[in-house]
Amino acid sequence: MTAETLTEQTCYHCHQPCENEIWLERKVFCCNGCKAVFEILTENNLCEYYSLDAAPGIPLHSVPPSTYDYLDKPDIRKRILEFDSPNFARVRFFIPAIHCISCIWLLENLQRIDKGVLKCEVNFSSRKVCVDFDPTLISPGNLAQRLASLGYLPKTHLEDEKAE
Repeated sequence: MTAETLTEQTCYHCHQPCENEIWLERKVFCCNGCKAVFEILTENNLCEYYSLDAAPGIPLHSVPPSTYDYLDKPDIRKRILEFDSPNFARVRFFIPAIHCISCIWLLENLQRIDKGVLKCEVNFSSRKVCVDFDPTLISPGNLAQRLASLGYLPKTHLEDEKAE
């Protein structure tokens, strides 16, 4: 019996060990989420993201598509939006996963990934993201889902109200 040397693969995006190896363009990913973020960055010419930090990605968890649908209900939408008009709206999310310059860079380039986003501004110390968007192109629920798909699960002040 010969001893085989096993080398553990690490995910190209999040640098976590890969239990299930998913390959794309000679790169290995630990999950479809990390692969999807790589594809989004590639499609939008944003792969310089990977040069900002030695391990810029964050591990992703699958979020069902309907998770943030409640944000589009009129009574909820009214409570979370700071401004709402037919062609312009603003929402602020708390994003606990923001931890480095790569996070800031990716989030502040969100308009390059989704045309419905007009501007995204990160406050690193509070871990809050202020997003100006065109409500004719993207809804608050879809925006939250987009953030979650990138690994930044958003929270609103509604969670704070429930805790009180």
